[in-house]
Amino acid sequence: MAKRKRPLPLVYVGEGSSHGRQMVEAQVEEAHGQQRVEAEDEQAHGRQRVEAQDEEAHISQEARPVASDDDETQPPDDYQQSPAAEENRLKRRGPTALSEIWALDGSWKIQLPLNDQGQPIGPDGKTFVWWLGTFFQNGWLCPLVPAAWPKVPEKFKLDCWTEIEKRYLIDPDIVQPPDQMGWAMHILGVLRRNRRTKLKKKHVKVGVTKEQLLIKTPATVMEDQWREMVNYWFHEKTVTLSDKNKGSRGQQKEIATSGAQSFAQISDDMAKANGAPVERADVYLKVYRRRDGTGVTPRAQENITRLEELLRQPSMRLRGEPGSGVLWAKNDAYAQVFGPERAGRVRGVGLGITPSGRSATNASQFTSTPLLPSRTTQRISELENHSSRVTEQLAQIQEQLSQSEARHQEQLSLIEAKHQEQLAQSEAKHQEQLSSIDARHQQQMTEMMTRVNAMFAQISDGVGSFSMSQEFAFLHEVYVLSSWSSWCGQGRKTVKFEGV
Repeated sequence: MAKRKRPLPLVYVGEGSSHGRQMVEAQVEEAHGQQRVEAEDEQAHGRQRVEAQDEEAHISQEARPVASDDDETQPPDDYQQSPAAEENRLKRRGPTALSEIWALDGSWKIQLPLNDQGQPIGPDGKTFVWWLGTFFQNGWLCPLVPAAWPKVPEKFKLDCWTEIEKRYLIDPDIVQPPDQMGWAMHILGVLRRNRRTKLKKKHVKVGVTKEQLLIKTPATVMEDQWREMVNYWFHEKTVTLSDKNKGSRGQQKEIATSGAQSFAQISDDMAKANGAPVERADVYLKVYRRRDGTGVTPRAQENITRLEELLRQPSMRLRGEPGSGVLWAKNDAYAQVFGPERAGRVRGVGLGITPSGRSATNASQFTSTPLLPSRTTQRISELENHSSRVTEQLAQIQEQLSQSEARHQEQLSLIEAKHQEQLAQSEAKHQEQLSSIDARHQQQMTEMMTRVNAMFAQISDGVGSFSMSQEFAFLHEVYVLSSWSSWCGQGRKTVKFEGV
């Protein structure tokens, strides 16, 4: 097995062990070398098995009776096995192992190239798809049963996704992180279906019974899974459905010449060669033509002629940015030749594209605004959605503020009313106190005036017992009471001394 000429595009992610890139590449090369040794050993064992089978055939041939001259089933006497044919038989390669990818421990990952539609492209995209195909070789990681992929237990899908995520980096701008596992499982489900189809095509032949298939299990399939697949293939409902599908397949008028290469890979190669993205009509013109330029069938040639006539019109051409995948539109040249799309998928663009997905735009619909790259368009759409969410949140916040302001005003009104009530009660209480004080003061003033009148009456009558000290003490008391009356707001009282 030859050494890989192009190294894997490793990216350090800082997880797993802390090996450097050179050490990781050394481990990858060691795994690759181990794979070469195993392949050489397998070839050596195969050569030994062939030699043993030839020896056994030679012995059995000598033990057989001599065939008659008219036995046409025997080879001619001068027949010899072609050395080239024998060499080709000995050098048949085994299943793809890709040990250098399985050797990665998670500290370094492979950057997976994708177009804007999320389809693997380029040599590393092919390697990724091949590597996913190794998931079915042992049956432990991804079993081939049950027949329907959605019925496979979730545990196996999680294990498969763990291995993928450990070794590959998927662009989050193309496939959102929450969608990456579903995206990978969709590809894995298609590959698993193709693997089952190849096994059936290889082993289920006309005249071969179920019992004959169950005698020998293929080396790459577990025995219990092989038994379940064989029972499924020979089930009455499966046989009926298979015959119906064969009839539908037999009515197909055109067979593409692309082989195992996907339309996404073909369009990517064409875009790199042309320097511009291609549309699905261009892909059709390539994969449904023979090497001499003619269509694979007369009907395909008619379709090619109609597509070429339409694509000569500048207004029918689609525009896009590099990496956009196969361009398509609901009214493009392909749709005008083959009719509108059916629900669930888009013809001629590869795996995973649906009619509700993004499509390109006709050049005739452009004015002065250039076509933005699909990633930029997606980002603008995300920003617009984010802006809408922010606007809704601001409206909700504004409504909450209005409600809060109304509640605040209501509380202020209640507090002010309560304060006014308290002020009124306090004022009334204060007036009541002042009235009580004023009443006491008036009573004291009345008593004082009575005493003053009595005193002056005694003085005028010549009562000798009234001394000067008592007179001055009495006058001081009159002065104090007059000052208190002034402080209480009653003003100075003019004392009228009667009889003086």
